[in-house]
Amino acid sequence: MRCAPRFLSVAAAAVVVVSTATACSGGSADDASTSEAALSRWSSLMGTALLDEEHGQGGAGGEGAGGAGLGSVPAGAWDLLVACNGADGWSFRVESGPDGGDTLARSDVPCGATERLSVTVPESGGLTVRAHPLRTAPEAVRRGDVPVHWYVAVVPEGFEPESRSYELG
Repeated sequence: MRCAPRFLSVAAAAVVVVSTATACSGGSADDASTSEAALSRWSSLMGTALLDEEHGQGGAGGEGAGGAGLGSVPAGAWDLLVACNGADGWSFRVESGPDGGDTLARSDVPCGATERLSVTVPESGGLTVRAHPLRTAPEAVRRGDVPVHWYVAVVPEGFEPESRSYELG
């Protein structure tokens, strides 16, 4: 009868060792899939909240510093609805053309609310959005240790989404 408690103790110790080793190993596949799932959820929520499905030109987003080319945006006046979460704010620069060019707009956006940037897309069409941490962001945010999601929706001038603030709940 004494064998059962000892076996359970050894089994429990093995589970603790395996769990600790797994928790201490960095960058697992589960971390990547969790990050991808969070970005997918964020992009879906923001697309639903900010896009004008009938007249808009789509949107793009990402996690951390990065950018997106929106090559299908035709020439003309457009508004960009910009949002982020995970930090106090995020810096955005919008350039002409799908590969970048002249700067059309730039703004430091407070995360947790939507900001509107008005741009005039030149005849060649397309936009590039670049996103990065604020200069005043904590070191962990600038290094990319803190996940920050961002999203940009291209909508007709004056389009108003149902809400200009949001929570992920």
